[in-house]
Amino acid sequence: MELLSFEEFEKYYDKIKNDENKHELFYCSLFDITSIDERQVGRRMKEFREIEKDVIEKIRFVFNPLFKKKKIENFEEFMKKNVYADRLCRLIIKKELEKKRLNAYLLENMDLKTSEITIEIKRIISGSNFLEYVEDIVEKYTNKNEKIIVLLIFPQFENENYERISQLIEIYYIVEEYLKLKIQNDNIRVLCQYITKKCTKNYSLFKLIERLTEVINCLKRI
Repeated sequence: MELLSFEEFEKYYDKIKNDENKHELFYCSLFDITSIDERQVGRRMKEFREIEKDVIEKIRFVFNPLFKKKKIENFEEFMKKNVYADRLCRLIIKKELEKKRLNAYLLENMDLKTSEITIEIKRIISGSNFLEYVEDIVEKYTNKNEKIIVLLIFPQFENENYERISQLIEIYYIVEEYLKLKIQNDNIRVLCQYITKKCTKNYSLFKLIERLTEVINCLKRI
């Protein structure tokens, strides 16, 4: 069972009583170390390796019972299919949206939907792939008259000044107008959220869910 079901995930997520620990698990779900090109990040690769070490440690701790019960036999495959492939990130967001009484669900292609709205999630850990992410969205939704939220999540690196970086990422909202123009769809919203390593009021999983809920409810009224 290398692919984590929502039921199995929920069982262990609900055992995490502390919001800070839930946030830290979410932070761990934001990194796909396998996609990083060492030539592009250069000296920061050492930092990525430290993050990878922390992520593996946290995932092993939370889902340890699954390993003990032999439900997970290949840890590397588990990481690849759930953490690096962003399934865990989506499962956490789905769970937290349900707490807001929003009926969120994952499709077979891993799209996250609620009502008639598709939530397109992009974890941004390197700006080098950003244009590729945007063009993927254009290709995917051209000629589709859907309500779409493009959620851009930016995780903190070691010593970043989170207040300064969170202001800098505001520039990415320009993507909303670009997507509306390219896809010919006015029912697109972009939401940028910076996530700190430790749970911080305005940069947490719970702030993201609060803001995402507001955007969902706004789009539902259109």
